[in-house]
Amino acid sequence: MPPAPPSESREVLPASCAGDLSLVAEPVAGLAPASLLTVEGQSAVRRSPPKEFCSSDHDARRYQWLSLGLLLAIYALLAGWLAGWLPGWMLVTAVPVLYVRCALTVHELMHVRGAEEVFWIQRLMMILDSPMCLGYREYRDIHLRHHRHAGTELDPEFFQIRGGHLRAFIHALLATEIAFFHWVRDRGLTADLARLAAVRAVMFVTLLAVFPKAFLIYLITIRLVIGVSNFLFHHATHARGENYGNYALRPPKWVDKAFCLLAGTELRHILFEHDSHHAWQQVKAERLPGLLARFPKAGFGSGAFAPGKE
Repeated sequence: MPPAPPSESREVLPASCAGDLSLVAEPVAGLAPASLLTVEGQSAVRRSPPKEFCSSDHDARRYQWLSLGLLLAIYALLAGWLAGWLPGWMLVTAVPVLYVRCALTVHELMHVRGAEEVFWIQRLMMILDSPMCLGYREYRDIHLRHHRHAGTELDPEFFQIRGGHLRAFIHALLATEIAFFHWVRDRGLTADLARLAAVRAVMFVTLLAVFPKAFLIYLITIRLVIGVSNFLFHHATHARGENYGNYALRPPKWVDKAFCLLAGTELRHILFEHDSHHAWQQVKAERLPGLLARFPKAGFGSGAFAPGKE
């Protein structure tokens, strides 16, 4: 596979995330810079979130170590279950919490760190949910292209966004295999992907062969969690009937409180403030509430999207 173009492999920082200014002036013909502060020129001023709203190197290190710890906790939980040291109820209740928090933290990491900047075990990205899985490098590429083309035919996640709820949910359940097939079809099977995919496949098949019944319970649990997560983060946040865009979710308070327990107080905003996340994708999760009201962005808000701009 040829390397992805720079625009697809590296995320472009908003102007304010690359510097200290929170006000960026758009040049307007016939107006001197000072006149941008007049009443007539105020419409030419575009506000962007300040630098402190955006993920820093410190945040990136925190995402990396936290996601690693959560991933290792999943492995430890699975090992304890397969060895017969832990009860089944602990597996089926702890796996959803660990997976959702791990996935959301990795999501934050993907916006600030490339594949060569994370640990090898994170590049492997082995959740043991399928014998055909992609890794961090491929999923990061897919996710950044999703941001640029959300809800359009160019969106690599569009297969689990489009259509009715049932169709989208079925595709969300099968997203691991569909993404793998699409990647190999469109990009080919590189030596690096083949090596890591082989490690993931061998581990999956080995555990299934050695612990068939116990591993099957883990597999059903993790597939359901991944399927529901995919449905919420793609179809629920990008589709309203046949209208596709970027939507915020406003659940009842009890749902919000329940999701706090599942995903954490800060990370839940990636789901519920999804339109803000797509508008300002470098902004940290805890800064997303009310972001578009304070820093409007053309093409975003009220389910709108700006194809080709993200």
